[in-house]
Amino acid sequence: MIAIVDACTIFNLVNLTEDATYIGYLQKSFSSVYIAPQVYHEIGRKKKDGLHFRDDDTEKAIIKDLEKLIRYEQIENPKEFTANVFRIRKGGKEDGEFLSICHSLDLSRIIMDDRSGKNLLKVCFFTDDDVAKLEFSKYYEINQIGQILDSVDLLIVFRLKGYINSKILERECKSLKKFYSKPLLALENKVKELKKQPLHNELQNRLSAILEMIHNYSDDSHKNLVEAIGNLPQAFIRTHKDLLLLVKELNHWRPGKKISALEEKISRLSNIYI
Repeated sequence: MIAIVDACTIFNLVNLTEDATYIGYLQKSFSSVYIAPQVYHEIGRKKKDGLHFRDDDTEKAIIKDLEKLIRYEQIENPKEFTANVFRIRKGGKEDGEFLSICHSLDLSRIIMDDRSGKNLLKVCFFTDDDVAKLEFSKYYEINQIGQILDSVDLLIVFRLKGYINSKILERECKSLKKFYSKPLLALENKVKELKKQPLHNELQNRLSAILEMIHNYSDDSHKNLVEAIGNLPQAFIRTHKDLLLLVKELNHWRPGKKISALEEKISRLSNIYI
């Protein structure tokens, strides 16, 4: 089996242990592991904000390990390399996810020495980008490339390979849920802070309603929550501009589906087969 890994999944693997442990397990779990050059560059650009290392030496070692995973192919015709995938992303940009799919297709079918189809269904693309999953899942399926999976699926592979036990698997899944819940938790803490101020009853009641919406947050209720905050008195919002910044962050992540999916997987971790 071959693995192509996206930047967001690399971030999760590193941040869970703050060292190269899971990168090592990743390499042991698959016959070949690759990242697209653009993904490596994205990791380099975002590592200060997205990656947490135990120390400077660990950071240097991990970046060096990741550099070895870059798939540099001598592509004779770059347009042909991306043309097939561009059929489903008309006029779109060549970002890390897009080019990872191009490499996945190339590995599964185009570069086969004997054209026997030996790599069909054997290339896994690991990404935690839900938009990319939605965009490319049907393409991946119809072309018999393999599967599009995420960090939890990879942790399950580590469990089935015997690299971690069930207790660690469940703990790491809960850590991922906590990570994806950060924008929501930050907003909740801000609203609680505002409620401690001497505000009139109507505003207190509206903040209480917003707090209740946060507690019952889901992807379906996301729009209602954002609108409820936006409908607060403008003078109040201008005084507390950081509230809008937190809403902007929540809009960017929109973690409802991710949190729900993680909760569902966590609930299944007691399955006898895991």
